[in-house]
Amino acid sequence: MLITLSEAARLSGGVLHPDSDGALVLRYVCADSREALKTEGPLFAAIRGERTDGGLYVGSVLDAGGAALVSDRALFVRNTILVDDVRKALARLAGGYRRERLGNVKCVCITGSVGKTTTKDMTALVLAANRPTYATVGNMNSRIGLPLSVLRIPEDARACVLEIGMSEPGEIAPLSEAAAPDIAVVTNIGSSHIQAFGSREGICLEKMSIVNGLRPGGTLILNGDEPLLTAAAARVPHRCIFTSVEGRPAQYRAESVVETDGVTRFAIAFAGGRAEVALPALGLHNVRNALTAFAVGVEAGVPAAVCVDALAGFVPSGSRQNVYEKNGLHIIADCYNASPESMTAALSVLRDFPGRRIAVLGDMLELGAHTDRLHRELGGAVREAADLLFTLGEAARQIAEGAAAQGMLRGAIQLFPADGHEALAAALRPMRRLRLKRLLSAAAAGAMFAGLLLPMTIPEAIKSLLSLCWTAVMARMAAGPPSGESFPEFFRRATTASRVTAWPSTVATMAGSVSNSAAGSRMPAIVSSMTGRKRIFRPAPIFPGPGAFSPDSRSVREWRSWPPLPGRFHRF
Repeated sequence: MLITLSEAARLSGGVLHPDSDGALVLRYVCADSREALKTEGPLFAAIRGERTDGGLYVGSVLDAGGAALVSDRALFVRNTILVDDVRKALARLAGGYRRERLGNVKCVCITGSVGKTTTKDMTALVLAANRPTYATVGNMNSRIGLPLSVLRIPEDARACVLEIGMSEPGEIAPLSEAAAPDIAVVTNIGSSHIQAFGSREGICLEKMSIVNGLRPGGTLILNGDEPLLTAAAARVPHRCIFTSVEGRPAQYRAESVVETDGVTRFAIAFAGGRAEVALPALGLHNVRNALTAFAVGVEAGVPAAVCVDALAGFVPSGSRQNVYEKNGLHIIADCYNASPESMTAALSVLRDFPGRRIAVLGDMLELGAHTDRLHRELGGAVREAADLLFTLGEAARQIAEGAAAQGMLRGAIQLFPADGHEALAAALRPMRRLRLKRLLSAAAAGAMFAGLLLPMTIPEAIKSLLSLCWTAVMARMAAGPPSGESFPEFFRRATTASRVTAWPSTVATMAGSVSNSAAGSRMPAIVSSMTGRKRIFRPAPIFPGPGAFSPDSRSVREWRSWPPLPGRFHRF
């Protein structure tokens, strides 16, 4: 940016102090005084925030040779611009700068409940392969961040990709008007910030207000798999383009999706033909993001082949779906302000990984009265995707409740309070030195009575223990019972545990027995999850007493009902 102080006053609709140097050249606009003091020719927006008042730092910025936008008359001194509201003035300044200095820049604005940042990154990658392109840095998508992003677009740029977020009604329209997009995108309608909007319909209405700033002849690109958006499109006086990954009618469709070795391959069917894409990211949600970026590129005049090549070089930004291997484990780091939709998408990626899977999930915020319900509903996705669940935070407890209600063993769930980061890390740390298959058994049962798991009744606890025994029985029966041993004799021997004093140790012992039984060991030996040493114990029955396994006993009736046992194993 390169404008004079007098031009900034005119574009922002403010009043320049009469003693000011109107010819002062401004090169950078910011709302952080620390940035202002580090740059040459800063214009500091003195915003009163929740934590601090920007007016406290106006003097130091002016002393350093900068200028300031202020709304407090007490601060209206030389080289300041007095405005009614600094945030609104910042948006007016950005809009004026866009009209007068950036008229030849092809602008793309992206909003949506989830996928905004990834779609923005992919779109910027596609456009940058064809022309100089600027994109929103970090999460500068708010009432303050979006105008600052516009004011930082270089005048030699030929395209820009801006992300627009929201947290309350009435935010998107003025930001769109400031950016004046040539192409506007709505990725989807989810539950993010539903606390402020009351319903998904309210969220859709706010998202669709992005068309308020759309330039004449502009294009609106929508997710054609979202009924709320397809219905809203009928009321838009602009050209609408749809994308689909679910086979619905659309101008751009993703087909034949296949994931192999960390790469998702799919075809895009569009008016120009068919394009084959190899995207180095996993999940159908990323296919949707890439499809949208491809559509933006083609609509902006980028050749389809160039779009495909650009997407092949995609790298996730920040902490979004970084997959790496450490100490023999695959880690999926997908960490940001999550929503039910983004959490479900992340779990779908975890579900498709081979081997044992562990989900570590925290609270989802700003869901209002829907908080408990949306967290519980996520439990079904957890049940399908993970073998073990660790939750952090009070709201996340409902994820655990939902997973347990869907059939996940309570012994496979651990809960931690919002400040329990260290305890959670300690619970996960054994994975560094134990094979995941063995860790699964030890972690699922070893802490069951240590106060870390969901509260459970004694029958529920017994059922969890029995499930571990049953795993051992099934593993041994798959290889055939030992010669000369009847099933009742084998069953009684298989459902024994070490005679130890502490329940957690007993459970860990049983977990170890599962692994040894699966390996074909005929000895009641286990590998302790605490020391790794092999120990031999004298077996003792879980249900002692001569009538414990009689056909009419209550134990047998409960055992038959949970878990369901196949065929002949019902009979004693």
